[in-house]
Amino acid sequence: MPITERFFADTSFWNTPIEAGTELDPDSERWARLLSERVGQSGFNINVHNWTIPVYRAGDKTPRVNLSPKLPECYLSQGNYLATEPYLSEDHPLGIHQSARGAIPIPEEAIPDKEHDAHMSVVDDNQNMIYDMWQARREESGEWRTNAAIAYDKHGDGVFSLDEISQVHNDESIHYYGPCRASGVPAVAGLIMHHELTDRCLQHKLAFACECPAFQ
Repeated sequence: MPITERFFADTSFWNTPIEAGTELDPDSERWARLLSERVGQSGFNINVHNWTIPVYRAGDKTPRVNLSPKLPECYLSQGNYLATEPYLSEDHPLGIHQSARGAIPIPEEAIPDKEHDAHMSVVDDNQNMIYDMWQARREESGEWRTNAAIAYDKHGDGVFSLDEISQVHNDESIHYYGPCRASGVPAVAGLIMHHELTDRCLQHKLAFACECPAFQ
């Protein structure tokens, strides 16, 4: 069955409309101009042709599997893992947030995005949860391995609390503590779904990629 519902609560940040008469931030024009600038591949982007996020629905008969971390086997192979190396210990989550530990539903037909990020999300209707994965893969043995995984309440606010990921350090990617977007937001938050394109109706905020979101 296709996924046609809007993710998260109507009162969520992602779904609340901007009220009429809302005052613009004094720096709004400068930020808008900055977003319009583009140098090479940098700038303001919404993924349309590549780097999308496949979303699958899980039901009563969906197999449930335990995720295994990939981080121990590959963190030395790429520079962006090196900041995490000093913090690895028996207590480190290795990318799998406590909300995604234990058996989670993954449909047999599920395939992560074929780009390097290998994102994938599963909507569990039985438990009203959404499971996000980043750099996920299914081994020939059937085992699922991932560099990040986290779950969100499908009807919640779509925002995790920093109290849940208190051990992250300033020099690390937040991926290795569970969140599957570099900004820390849910993978499905702001995602443009197929039915929204065919209906020509978007009733939520959009996720976009920006090279330098923290620059002043």
